[in-house]
Amino acid sequence: MNPFVRIDPESGRITVTVPVPDTGQGVRTAVALMVAEELKVSVESLTIEQAEGDPDTYGEQISANSNTMQRLHEPIRTAAATVRQLLVEAAAQRWRVPAADCRASDGFVRHGDHRLSYGELAEEAAKLTPSDVVLTPRGEWRVLGNPQIKRVDQDAIVTGKLAYAIDQPADLVAVVARPPWIGATPTGFDDTDVRNAEVVQLDNGFALLARDTHTALKAREALRTTWQGGSPDADSDEWLAALEAALPEGKRHRATTWRRSTSCPCSPTFRWNRRRRRRKPRAPKSPCGLRPRRLIRCANFSKRTSRRSG
Repeated sequence: MNPFVRIDPESGRITVTVPVPDTGQGVRTAVALMVAEELKVSVESLTIEQAEGDPDTYGEQISANSNTMQRLHEPIRTAAATVRQLLVEAAAQRWRVPAADCRASDGFVRHGDHRLSYGELAEEAAKLTPSDVVLTPRGEWRVLGNPQIKRVDQDAIVTGKLAYAIDQPADLVAVVARPPWIGATPTGFDDTDVRNAEVVQLDNGFALLARDTHTALKAREALRTTWQGGSPDADSDEWLAALEAALPEGKRHRATTWRRSTSCPCSPTFRWNRRRRRRKPRAPKSPCGLRPRRLIRCANFSKRTSRRSG
């Protein structure tokens, strides 16, 4: 029907395409709510898809500056309302009645005792040209603003099934088996008990690659390794004492000097900073620092010593 809303003529399934990434602010749910409101269907009946990068079709595909919904509110609602109008007009033409006498609800267009599903009307509606599109008035909203509707991706989030930007079709999860003590280097491994993971011997440890984190962690537990070099009897206190002794006379290393934390409420410095914060207004902090940066890197381990255990 349009880049944001598609209706399968056979199954009647409605697919909603979300054009921007959801970084936790709930834009997938917001888009689904707007489409459901204008199409007069339940949110549960919609299939939500994330759009591929296609600025020619979807325009600016970014989530930033807290303006995602400001930019999407009118285009998404208009797109869904246009689909509703075309479905009603297609049904009216088939029944040869005024479109104003038809209404759309729950996936059907109705007129008296007659009704046609959205799927049955999809192909005819797609051939029509929309006229002036009217959005659903605020007083008639049943979905938007309803606190009883849960997030569309809630279950996927809590079960770990939700796909994020770093989740690629053929990606693997890697965990590292590190040396048991500083200075040790790997000499070999026994992966007899390792299941569904690949073991890669590195210069200073082992990497275990699997399709998911749980499998990779269980593989690391099952992996038996051998090491050489280093000293298992190393003592951190002895190292610190040696570093301290190596400093010039009268100097002390900051890391070895105990200082009262300024975050302690009993600290005079803490009380002074608190008074200073009260006097000096601060600009609100940007949430950008809380959002993880994403870097996708393809690695080739073909030159490493590796085996896959099944």
